[in-house]
Amino acid sequence: MKMILTATPNASRRTRNRIREHGPMFEDVTRVTTGRNRVPHPALDGQWCVLVRTDKWFGWLPIEEIERTSEGGVKFMWPCDEDGDPQSAGWQCLNHQAWLREMMPDSREVYESL
Repeated sequence: MKMILTATPNASRRTRNRIREHGPMFEDVTRVTTGRNRVPHPALDGQWCVLVRTDKWFGWLPIEEIERTSEGGVKFMWPCDEDGDPQSAGWQCLNHQAWLREMMPDSREVYESL
């Protein structure tokens, strides 16, 4: 699923540059590639990361340095446990009803297209 990523205010220069150079539209392919929702990346000091891609680039971005928004503007967050570490569950929608409206075609459009 496509998503719009933005860098958090505390994001590293690397993360800001990757989003500026290759984004803002990305696809999260972490689970497809690794079988997990997040991975601690050794080259990024063990930070929990997601693997994202575009048509011409793919790479790891730290979860704590990015914010996700759907194409229609619905925000998502990555929940943290009591220690502040990202949970393994994955992205959670902050407005489920708005996201469902975005994902489901309007019934009137469906009937008119038949």
